[in-house]
Amino acid sequence: MSRVRVVGSLTCGFVSLGIHCDNICSQGRWGPNCSISCSCENGGSCSPEDGTCDCAPGYRGPLCQRICPPGFYGHQCSQPCPQCVHSSGPCHHVSGHCDCLPGFSGPLCNQVCPSGKFGKDCAEVCQCTENGTCNPIDGSCQCFPGWIGMDCSQTCPTGFWGPDCFHSCNCHNGALCSPYDGECRCTHGWTGLYCTQRCPAAFYGKNCANVCQCQNGADCDHITGQCTCRTGFTGKQCEQKCSPGTFGYGCKQLCECMNNATCDHVTGTCYCSPGFKGIRCDQAALMMEELNPYTKISPALGSERHSVGAIIGIIILLLIIMVLLALFVWYRRKQKEKGHDMPSVSYTPAMRMTNTDYSLSDQSLSRRQLVGIIFPGAEESRREEEKGSSGSKHSSFFLSSATAVEDSFS
Repeated sequence: MSRVRVVGSLTCGFVSLGIHCDNICSQGRWGPNCSISCSCENGGSCSPEDGTCDCAPGYRGPLCQRICPPGFYGHQCSQPCPQCVHSSGPCHHVSGHCDCLPGFSGPLCNQVCPSGKFGKDCAEVCQCTENGTCNPIDGSCQCFPGWIGMDCSQTCPTGFWGPDCFHSCNCHNGALCSPYDGECRCTHGWTGLYCTQRCPAAFYGKNCANVCQCQNGADCDHITGQCTCRTGFTGKQCEQKCSPGTFGYGCKQLCECMNNATCDHVTGTCYCSPGFKGIRCDQAALMMEELNPYTKISPALGSERHSVGAIIGIIILLLIIMVLLALFVWYRRKQKEKGHDMPSVSYTPAMRMTNTDYSLSDQSLSRRQLVGIIFPGAEESRREEEKGSSGSKHSSFFLSSATAVEDSFS
């Protein structure tokens, strides 16, 4: 710049000041004797010669009043921005750094906040327990299945399970439901998907893992393993018969056998010693009765055998009647065959005579005579009945059978 000198005084140019015009204008001033203030904004500096603005990095315009256009930053906005991923916009117009959204970090905003951190620049600390995860954006807790609460510190209430404890349990017989996956945890003595099945036979207890020790057909409790003895047995494992003199369920009944008789530990039946008989073996037995096997057993068993004998007798009697009826049918058939062989009737002029009226009269038998042959004694029974004498049941049955056969001849 040229310097202009005036007589008696010194007038400096646009860039200098002082007695000798050897000082540059201070920051923010320019013009003759630095008398004009700069109008540059945002940290821009003006030229001391003409006042033009030299903008700071990230700004542009005559007065540096505008930032760099999107996608550019730096001095004179000449540098392109990097490829920001999770950011609020292009890079910062001054530094070129990506402006990350809450929950993300890194030069390109492509990294999620580390565990336990959340928010803008991942500066906030999560409050979630280990039973859930922290949302990196707002810090809210995402609870694992089976947990609830602001910090996931509470388990599901009884009877519920799953995410947010949404599902209802379906377990039975006092079983508990896992709050995580709904699996039923069966109580002692139960098994199955929903704990609805008892332990298999001969097993009991937790997970049906214990083996029952009961004997003599006793039932084993599927929960405790306690033995329920059958009639005639006792003991912790039902391994003992009832003690002498007792019998029945729980061995609580007393035997009534006498004379050193043996009492059955199940039914209480008395097995008499030689020389005695009766339900309680309290009767003396004769020598012949000693040989009878029915005196060696209980009266109930003897009556059963008598009943069997009666049934067998009835069956034999029915067979006899069937045989007799078969003989009768055979006899009738023979009679009919003889009837076909009868001589024919012939007539002559002198006399009419048939020889058929007398040919069979001597040979044929009356119905009562034939019945007398099949059922001997039937006529005698009939006479006794006509006299009013009461016969035995056997004679009455015999007479009714003979009468039925006699009626069939008509």
